[in-house]
Amino acid sequence: MKDLILKISTDSAKTIGLNETILLEAIRTLNKTEISKEDLFIELQFLSKDEINKAIASLISKGLIKTQSSYDSFSLISQRDLKELQKQRSNKRIEGAWYPQEGVILQAEEYGIPQTFLESKIDEFIHLHKEKQDSSETWEIKFLRFLIKKWREQETIDYKNKKKSPITKEWYPEIGALEILLKADIPKEFVENQLPEFILYWSEKGQLTDTWNSKFIAHVRRQWAKNNSIIDSNDTPKPIENEWMPNDDFFQVLALTGISKEFAESVRADFILYWKESGQAHVSWNSKFLQHVKFCWQKQNNSPMQTSDQLNKRTEESWKIEESTDQEEDPFLHKDEIKSNLEKLRQKHKI
Repeated sequence: MKDLILKISTDSAKTIGLNETILLEAIRTLNKTEISKEDLFIELQFLSKDEINKAIASLISKGLIKTQSSYDSFSLISQRDLKELQKQRSNKRIEGAWYPQEGVILQAEEYGIPQTFLESKIDEFIHLHKEKQDSSETWEIKFLRFLIKKWREQETIDYKNKKKSPITKEWYPEIGALEILLKADIPKEFVENQLPEFILYWSEKGQLTDTWNSKFIAHVRRQWAKNNSIIDSNDTPKPIENEWMPNDDFFQVLALTGISKEFAESVRADFILYWKESGQAHVSWNSKFLQHVKFCWQKQNNSPMQTSDQLNKRTEESWKIEESTDQEEDPFLHKDEIKSNLEKLRQKHKI
């Protein structure tokens, strides 16, 4: 058997595919009236039978070869037949019962497109071109282009959806997100205090997303802005007074939390008593009181926002007494002792 020398055009390979170009050139070089599949299997042994079958189907769908007495033999389409085919195509409009040829289905498989997806797009394709009254090209080629575009769009959607997930109870912002917040001069303690509320809110929403870090950054920034709006203008630390009252800004921020003004008033006396006894001075009693009100509200309403350990931690952060060098007693008392001491403090300060 003589070697079959093929001249491959790179432009042709780019246009109709490498295997299709090889097959077309082989048919031309063999120069037979009819070429059988077996002829090509023998001459083109560097291609698999499956690759040759797909290339044949592709060339038939493109109108470059035609079948003869059976599908197993075919020939190059003549120039006269080619002109007639082009004429028929130019005058042919798509019909409601149109269905792609086998060659298109095989090419779709090469792109990894399932036949179920292909069939789901046929009606959309027909409707689109009926409206346009388009009849300029072969419907197989137009459909394959349309199908590939839709498949790529679907792959993009599937990839994005695959990355999306619900928030978990163990979720924690990435280092990059924390660095952004810390560079904005937001204390790490404040950032971590926002985490339980953020997780609870989005857990109840049940949303899927891949941008939890961005959402958390936006949430903390909003909360920090609200918190700063109630800080006293005087930056000199001072002890709390017997008749201390939160300012108007405090109640504006409180309204955003859904906690009533009456509830805040109901826990104000205990708050004053505790900090009078501690003797500590702070720059903003408003922000400390806001933490205390939120804690009491969650506790009263049995909020699942925080575990008992987290609630204890929150209590420590809101009611913490800074230890001095001569302080030996544990500043955090049992809740029953706190209640008893608060009653003593009321009598002591006559409140």
